[in-house]
Amino acid sequence: MGEMNWATYGVCVQIIESYHWQKKKKYRRNIELHMIEYAINSSEKYQKDAYHKNAVNTTVVVPETGRRLKVIFRKLGKQRVKLITAYYID
Repeated sequence: MGEMNWATYGVCVQIIESYHWQKKKKYRRNIELHMIEYAINSSEKYQKDAYHKNAVNTTVVVPETGRRLKVIFRKLGKQRVKLITAYYID
């Protein structure tokens, strides 16, 4: 999918949780919403996701934990995204 300019959106991106994420976040309590927002807003590289149609993913190092967080989401408009899932790679 290439580069997406999220800098124009700042922290005003509204995140809508998918049903899948609502189930998974019970087991991934160490991933907080502000970490997901950080990943979406600060990443410079977005890739088309291999398994989810019209979705992109990004991987960033979260400063608080030092771990790599992968976030998969779908853009719903200029200021809205649907969060599909998020997990630590390492």
